Amino acid sequence: MPYNLPDYRITDSICEGWGSNVYRATRKSDGLSCVLKILPRACPTPDELARFRREYDMTRLVNTNGVIRAFDFVNRGNTLFIVLEDFGGESLDRVLSHGENPDTCLHLETFLDLGIRMAGSLEEIHGAGVIHKDINPSNSGSNAMEQIYGHIAREPVPVHVLNPKIPAVISSIVGKLLEKNPEDRYQSMFGLVHDLALCRAQLQEKSRIDDFEIGVHEVRTRFVIPQVLYGREKELETLKRVIKSAFDS
Repeated sequence: MPYNLPDYRITDSICEGWGSNVYRATRKSDGLSCVLKILPRACPTPDELARFRREYDMTRLVNTNGVIRAFDFVNRGNTLFIVLEDFGGESLDRVLSHGENPDTCLHLETFLDLGIRMAGSLEEIHGAGVIHKDINPSNSGSNAMEQIYGHIAREPVPVHVLNPKIPAVISSIVGKLLEKNPEDRYQSMFGLVHDLALCRAQLQEKSRIDDFEIGVHEVRTRFVIPQVLYGREKELETLKRVIKSAFDS
């Protein structure tokens, strides 16, 4: 391990990324099993330090079942890290990498259970006035230009086209979550949880999921100004071409 942490014994790597490295560890003083989220850069910028400290403060602020507890904010020499509760979980990308079914990676009911639990946790976080801006399987980024180009110009392939075994309504739910315009996505976790729970209920009762209209049980809790560029279609197409050219080169 590249970190010298005399008070902790690192036992496993959970995920490593550009913004942080996350490890499972044991605190030597009392044997506490914990998770260490470490800022990987030895000399972080003031903005990175402030963002890392703000993450700790916000985690302490949100007291819900879906958010792990933050125990401490530690600076040991050139290593800055947050000590978090260890509830025995693993990152979603690990779960997906050794899925139960090689065709779908996760059983459909397992997928729905995870989706409902995660969306419910996000609903509690949003209720506390916090917006999580890095929801992904391991909370680590990839090629920034590819992400920008994909977000602006590339339409995602419907998941039922990629895998015909996936019910069309679940494909529609995923598509709604990936809409380019924020106002076209789910406006609350309540609406998403409702649709996922209805899918699970149908699967349990009928062993299949029939189509239904999604997104009709939305509960808007805040005023949102649309982010669509009205009357700027020509400029938007120019922007897409420039980004595609930069991506291709």
